[in-house]
Amino acid sequence: MNTHTPLIKGVGLFIGVLIVVMAVGTIGKMLLPQADYATIEPVAGMPTAYTSSDAILAPETMVARDIAPGSFPYYPIPYGKTSVDPNRQFITNSQLSIIVDDLRARSTDLEEKAKALGGFATASATSTLTDGTEQAYLTLRVPADKVDSLLQSIRSLSLRVVDEQKQSDDATDQLVDVDARLKSLKESETQYSEILKQAASVDDILRITQARTELRQQIEQLEAQKQNLNSQVAFSTVNVTMSTETGLPSQPSWRPLQQVKLAWQAFLNGLTGTADLLILGTIMIPLLALWLGILWIMGRIGWRIVTWIRRQLFPNL
Repeated sequence: MNTHTPLIKGVGLFIGVLIVVMAVGTIGKMLLPQADYATIEPVAGMPTAYTSSDAILAPETMVARDIAPGSFPYYPIPYGKTSVDPNRQFITNSQLSIIVDDLRARSTDLEEKAKALGGFATASATSTLTDGTEQAYLTLRVPADKVDSLLQSIRSLSLRVVDEQKQSDDATDQLVDVDARLKSLKESETQYSEILKQAASVDDILRITQARTELRQQIEQLEAQKQNLNSQVAFSTVNVTMSTETGLPSQPSWRPLQQVKLAWQAFLNGLTGTADLLILGTIMIPLLALWLGILWIMGRIGWRIVTWIRRQLFPNL
């Protein structure tokens, strides 16, 4: 028995596997799409100085090249502050979820506190959850500079604060836009009024009057929008959800029909999983057999190559 046969077989198998891996890698590289940075097309809004080579630059390099300092002003809004710039207008909304000892008493206390701060309650409701827990909902509005005082009162009246969130939205640009549109429409309305004084025919009078009426409607809509924005800026909104610490005594929770539904759902989920495995196996088994066949063929080729080399170099083995 030739003692070198296991070694030669191992080398042949290694060469066969290496050939398969190289072939698969080459085919995959040919089939998969490759990114071509040299053919990147400019998109809308891209600076004209932007070139294809910029696609692989560091982000800080792109910012320094394409964005001029001050192009995008940033206005930080610290918690509890209306704004850093006093000329900017912010709409502030707060949401709190708290635990209290008495829903009705605390609801009354908060409504009175809002009134004392110059605000009011816009909504109030109570409900009982399925587990017996009672909840009350309050929507309070107070002057923006008094909202922190109201939030402090809410915390002091609660047994525990479960969740608290505060959000500020910059409404300055909206107000500026509304003012600009109002100014333009009012100037047009004045011009129509002057033209109407000079109209000679009934048809001209009717057309000018209709156009001026449409302008007036747009002006009134914008004025209402501006008034609403100013109201939101001037008065902050605070939504409060109050719950009791414990609900009603617990009741027996065994529900046979519910358990049957859960069991049926679990059975369907099991069938779905089994079907998925069968489908996956049906697809993967032929593919696995194909790869095993390719490995066997490549192994045979490698074995024949090694055998041929051995016979050429070591004919006496």
